[in-house]
Amino acid sequence: MNMHARRTTAAIAGAGAALALTVGMAPQALANSFDHVTAAGGYGYDDGADRFCVVAHPGRSISATLTPDNPTRGPKRSLSASNGRSDCASLATAYEDSGYTARVSGTSSVTESVHFFS
Repeated sequence: MNMHARRTTAAIAGAGAALALTVGMAPQALANSFDHVTAAGGYGYDDGADRFCVVAHPGRSISATLTPDNPTRGPKRSLSASNGRSDCASLATAYEDSGYTARVSGTSSVTESVHFFS
């Protein structure tokens, strides 16, 4: 593993650990926060910041489309990242506790769907 890949992997692991710690210690208002790791990278939602992010592993790509259950309650967002980079989208303009579906796909051509509340 080259030095850049080690730093990127360490940064991803550190960010995931920090988010997991935050979620573990979070008050009830942050109960909708989550993170998930895939072969292409990772993704997650930070309810306190109203932000959904994708992070790509080095040499991989990952994308997500966020669609509200009710189009009048929040914006639709698209994100993509590749080669160790990240991309985030704000859901701050969505109504509180609006339902969303995130369709996430990566280099491995596997598509995952996750439902959450903003």
